[in-house]
Amino acid sequence: MNQQTYTQPIRPLKSRLLRALTLEGGILLLVAPVFIDDFADINLVSGKILLLITAAIVWNAAYSFGFDTYLWKWRRSLEKTVKCRFVYALLFQVGLLVISAPIFFSMLDSSFWQVMSADLWFSALVFSYTYFTNALYDKFC
Repeated sequence: MNQQTYTQPIRPLKSRLLRALTLEGGILLLVAPVFIDDFADINLVSGKILLLITAAIVWNAAYSFGFDTYLWKWRRSLEKTVKCRFVYALLFQVGLLVISAPIFFSMLDSSFWQVMSADLWFSALVFSYTYFTNALYDKFC
């Protein structure tokens, strides 16, 4: 009996880190100006934004690798339907929300609900951005 073997066509971690860096760099350009309202605070705020972006880059690379590994293991395909991309982006955001909430609390001198609102708006922005940039990345890279 001839058994077919499958090779796992999952992108290497280095490629994922580069993609995550590009993705988060774009988000940084969109978000950073919102948090810097006083140039006296720029060092403190930019350090926390850098922490937020670094955490997001690591999360992005690890999550995308895990998600693709799951797809390959269970479906033997890395093709992503619209529904699959939606689930991917939604679960990514839930993880990012858990990671980003403590950082937002330390960045903003506001009430719990104001900070959660800012974090949810940030998550909505990143959700949309993640969905479309990952679709473009999968199509062209």
